[in-house]
Amino acid sequence: MTYALIINEVLADPPEGLAGDANRDGQYDPHEDEFIELYNIGPVPISLAGWRLGDAGSLSGYFRFPADAVIEPSSYVVLFGGGDPTEFTIPVYTDDGTIGDGLNDSGESIHLRSSPISRGPTINPSSALHPIAVLMSRTKPSRRPRPPSHPDT
Repeated sequence: MTYALIINEVLADPPEGLAGDANRDGQYDPHEDEFIELYNIGPVPISLAGWRLGDAGSLSGYFRFPADAVIEPSSYVVLFGGGDPTEFTIPVYTDDGTIGDGLNDSGESIHLRSSPISRGPTINPSSALHPIAVLMSRTKPSRRPRPPSHPDT
């Protein structure tokens, strides 16, 4: 099966202080405020049940989406390293204090896997152009919607 899903945005190095409080929990934490945003560019919902998202560490350290996780068409989901995210109108998930082994901005890769043996898209935030986007399925360019340049995260 193919999916019309992109890794839309990655924050691996939040700025210090409350300006870096990306998860809007009122506290800055360099690991909990890291995030990865996914965007469904396709016309149908995608179940993320059991999908894994993380860095180059071991698969056991990846975040595993719960059974009820769904990304609607033309919609986003965000994974934060941790904290208590508030004030979001999109589905938000939190890892156990870090995403994988903790994201860094010095050459680490990010992986999205639909199963433990799949090899989904991989990106390297330090070498990618912004916005970061990786297609999981091919669509005709003329039919592919573009994600907004400033999503509500």
